Amino acid sequence: AAYLSGQQPGQFKDVDVEAELTILDQTHPVKTTLRYTALDNDRFMVSTLDPIIVNGNDFTLTEGIVSLREIANLAFISHTVPVNFDLVFDQD
Repeated sequence: AAYLSGQQPGQFKDVDVEAELTILDQTHPVKTTLRYTALDNDRFMVSTLDPIIVNGNDFTLTEGIVSLREIANLAFISHTVPVNFDLVFDQD
């Protein structure tokens, strides 16, 4: 990754990014900070530093959330969830 050019294993760089999240053919912008970490000469990891907050209402998931709540016999299911990720990339 260009962000890690010349970095030694264990070194990292935090980068503010603007991206798009697509669920069920609906796309919404997201802003987050990603940490790019060099693992070795051929691998690096990308991780969220803070959760990306996904609101089901933005992706027309409301009906499915309500159905799940009814099937599970729950009083409440949040329409908003935090999402984190850690991805490892191999340059091969």
